[in-house]
Amino acid sequence: MYIPPAFRIDDASKLTAFIRHHSFATLITHDGTAPFASHVPMLVRPDAGEHGTLVSHLARANPQWQHFASGQEALAIFHGPHSYISPSWYQTAPAVPTWNYAAVHAYGVPAILSDREQVAALLRELIATYEASMEKPWPGFAG
Repeated sequence: MYIPPAFRIDDASKLTAFIRHHSFATLITHDGTAPFASHVPMLVRPDAGEHGTLVSHLARANPQWQHFASGQEALAIFHGPHSYISPSWYQTAPAVPTWNYAAVHAYGVPAILSDREQVAALLRELIATYEASMEKPWPGFAG
């Protein structure tokens, strides 16, 4: 992704905070023929790995998890606020229309958790994270 230097953010704590706040990501892989995308909630573990680790869950019915076996890099895009910017808003001319937005692109090689207890723990963590703001949080499952 092209990022003009004035807009590039390399501060890991700011990127982690953005991912936590906008955690519903577009996960993009390649099946050998074409790109493939799923929209999934992700949790970030900033202290796991050199640049942190993202964790999520894909249903077995979703064929995307099978792309992970290739060892190819995947892309997770975290979308933040965005808005059209009209040239009529500028006091100077000429001006052109643009789009103001915030996004984080995270690259890495996905891995499959196959240990049943690790998968259950991840599901409980996802549920606890996303149910935390509910008036009556769903208790989850025993897994």
